[in-house]
Amino acid sequence: MIPRSRAAVVFLSGLALLLAVETTLAIHGSSVGLWNKLDPGRSPNAGVLAGTPRPIRVDEWGLTTPAVVSRTSANPPYSVTDDRWGAGKTPLVMSLPARHWSMLVRPQLWGYFLFDLERGFAFAWAMKAVLLCGGLFLLLVRLTDDIGVALLGTAWVFFSGFVQWWYSSPTMMPETIGCVAFALVAAHEVAFAPDRKRIVVGAFVLVVAALDFAMSLYPPFQVPLVWLGTFLFAGWIWEHRRERPWRIAWWFRLAAGGLAVVVVASALVVYLLELRDTLTILRNTAYPGARVATGGDLGWARLFGGSYGFFMGESNAPAAWDNVCEASNFVLLFPVALGAIAWRAARRRLVGGVAWCLAAFLALVLSWSLVGWPRILALATGFSVTHGPRPLVAIGLASVILCCTELSRRDDHENVKARVAISSCWIVFLAATAVAVSRATGDFATLARSIAIVVIGGLAGWLLLARRRWAFAACLLVPSIYAFGLVNPIAKGLGPILDAKLYGEVGKIAHDDPEGLWAVYGNEVVAADFFKAAGARVVNGTKVVPILDQMHVFDPDSASQPIYNRYAHIELAVPHGGFRGFELLHADTFRIDIEPNHPLWLKLGVRYVAFPFAATNPAFLAKADLVTSIPESGAWIYRLR
Repeated sequence: MIPRSRAAVVFLSGLALLLAVETTLAIHGSSVGLWNKLDPGRSPNAGVLAGTPRPIRVDEWGLTTPAVVSRTSANPPYSVTDDRWGAGKTPLVMSLPARHWSMLVRPQLWGYFLFDLERGFAFAWAMKAVLLCGGLFLLLVRLTDDIGVALLGTAWVFFSGFVQWWYSSPTMMPETIGCVAFALVAAHEVAFAPDRKRIVVGAFVLVVAALDFAMSLYPPFQVPLVWLGTFLFAGWIWEHRRERPWRIAWWFRLAAGGLAVVVVASALVVYLLELRDTLTILRNTAYPGARVATGGDLGWARLFGGSYGFFMGESNAPAAWDNVCEASNFVLLFPVALGAIAWRAARRRLVGGVAWCLAAFLALVLSWSLVGWPRILALATGFSVTHGPRPLVAIGLASVILCCTELSRRDDHENVKARVAISSCWIVFLAATAVAVSRATGDFATLARSIAIVVIGGLAGWLLLARRRWAFAACLLVPSIYAFGLVNPIAKGLGPILDAKLYGEVGKIAHDDPEGLWAVYGNEVVAADFFKAAGARVVNGTKVVPILDQMHVFDPDSASQPIYNRYAHIELAVPHGGFRGFELLHADTFRIDIEPNHPLWLKLGVRYVAFPFAATNPAFLAKADLVTSIPESGAWIYRLR
């Protein structure tokens, strides 16, 4: 067997090579190719090397990518404020690259300051895999002491439906998982490593990983992961309680760990104080606001229906579960592992502290997701900020880790009678889940699909109990890679945006008049966000943090503030006369009905108005001049007089 340290070096070196290659070639997984639609003469697949860009990932290609591109045209470039995307220090809330000290502990964003925009973008994408896979591999090696199982578990998480459908989310979910894993490995070194050099390195990595994790600022994912990490570390302490390795150089260990905690706490206090005003605005919004969840909103079918993700696609997902991203999940096999643990415990055989703590965590989070907790308990634990399927990130990760610890056991296998009993219960469980999924999704779980899930799932359970690693890996990973391997396409460069004629024309106007505000009409919010990417200060489009002063120009008495005081995609529409106010279209979308020649635009400071059609209203044309038109991109730009 390859020693763990050598395996870690080899694996991390491979990830570093991948990072270098992807950065050099400007290769990434964004669906930015969808912007090829702006140029009819450009191939729809220009820049796409494999796979298909996904319209459902609009929060990535239609929001985050334009926001990243826009950072070069901020004033000054990469500034910590940018009113195109919201009030206050919105770029930090959005985890965008900015000239701020926090970038020192956010390695995924370093590329924007080291390379040109396209290679910086590719570097950030490659770092998703580096952090996720590197952290998970090291964590699983530490937990299992088995290189093969660690590779299997890393691939299992990486190619899961949940991770791939959320991979490009603005919440930075892959990086968040990876940082938790790195922080746990680092904390293990600080607490248990036998020599001081490893303790120091562990303390340093712990500081960087913990701060990077915390600054992602998406509590619905972060809170369950923090609790998972807490239970895992408690399991390590339990397992080491007899030999107590922390007694070696205890004062040095305590000093290093204490210093790491002080640095993390101090940096977070400074960071949150800097963001205090911005976060206060967000907490006081109607959406997402300071909402308090009490759990119990996931349901049995949605919780355990992850295997049906193999049959889901962008246009083929259960309507009851919103869309394919919200419906995605992990293949949860932890009931099989728990069955084996219960069998061993009943016969007073060694189970292990990590396994018991993982079982306790799963019981905790399942009670939250399926039953719910009292409000006071939800608030006290922080679970009040997580909702719906968001806890699945921790449930799925805990399930994979628990199954990997089972696969890596080197004692005698459970006897055939025990395997038959546990597998039989598991097959019954799968059949009951199929019925629940069918009822919840309007027969999405057809008979053929259900039979396939029961057969393959039952086989996977048996192979897990028998610890047939290669067969188990094939049973699990082959369908996962086939179904989810190209959910995120393989693409090259940012040509669909940077080479678009509209990008160049808008960029010239915005460069010559950097203070001028824009209003972009049309029901496609992504169009307004594209104008922002080119440098225009657009008052609508996506506002992550509402700019209330701008909205109060339209609504001086704040009568409609419950509509516009939210994270929102803002549409503009031309009404039949004057200004008809605000209309809430969705929890995160509202529309302003206002004529383009209304005096409120000039009062707000708007100088440019863009339409997806040529203006014909004489009243408007009498007050505006056509600056440029790009009919092939569906854009006509006017300057107000």
